[in-house]
Amino acid sequence: MSWDFDSLIDRIVVSLEGRDIRASLRRFAAEHGFAHFAYLSLKTSGAYAVSNYPQEWQRRYLRQRYERIDPVIWMAHHERGLFSWSLANATDGTSDERRHFIEEARTFGICSGISIPLPTGFGHRAIITFAGADDVEDHTNDIDPQEAFVAACIIHAFITVRGGRNHSPAAPKLSPQETVCLKWLAEGKNMPEIAELLGLKWATVRSALDEAKRKLNAVTLPQATALATSLHLI
Repeated sequence: MSWDFDSLIDRIVVSLEGRDIRASLRRFAAEHGFAHFAYLSLKTSGAYAVSNYPQEWQRRYLRQRYERIDPVIWMAHHERGLFSWSLANATDGTSDERRHFIEEARTFGICSGISIPLPTGFGHRAIITFAGADDVEDHTNDIDPQEAFVAACIIHAFITVRGGRNHSPAAPKLSPQETVCLKWLAEGKNMPEIAELLGLKWATVRSALDEAKRKLNAVTLPQATALATSLHLI
């Protein structure tokens, strides 16, 4: 069966809330023979998931930070596009911790699937996955990789905006340059490193950060990054 990502995009675009997006992804997964879908955003601070995996599995995954040992996550960091996977083939030559993870995932009906990785900025990645209980090695024969990637980008964008991360109406308005400098600062980069990354002068970075700090009414730059994070500005 050919995968009609255009229909999925149509459903996502007209979604009004995060739960509508989840319903669209659940329906799309079922139409193609998969019991589960998962959107996973990977950041330095940990993972954020939107999924219909069993709740107990979701809690264990996030609590144990299983993204560290998940072979699908490893593949997502090393594959440039859509890929198929099967946990039945992921146990050879692996650690006891990873083998335990695989066995546990399989007890929750997560055995094989397809995943679409995409970059989300600042060295981070997100992954869209459709998974099921059958040990099937390749689900990609009827999938257009470019259409899958476009759909994944739209899913990421709409989950980010309509999944409860809208800016507060009272939040100050940072310029794009102030935002990106503050975001890199929050990621642990210092001013010379930010200047090199953005191709700016050190003084320009300093000025942007000072202005962001002023707009946020912060005393220090760490306080400014904390406030901007809490207001979902970065």
